Amino acid sequence: DTLWMSMELASKFSTWKDFIETLAHEMVHLYQIQIQKDPYANHNKNFYAWKNTFSTVGLNLER
Repeated sequence: DTLWMSMELASKFSTWKDFIETLAHEMVHLYQIQIQKDPYANHNKNFYAWKNTFSTVGLNLER
């Protein structure tokens, strides 16, 4: 099976960190879909399980 996904981000972010946090947030959703086989990939316990990992590199994981 071939899966096609696209993502659209804002053309400008207030800071580089905001951009990285947004991109990382979306990559967690991709992980939910591709690896965890979660068809909804929403802000559930699997999503927030990444919060500590983000924190260790100085990033916030928010909805």
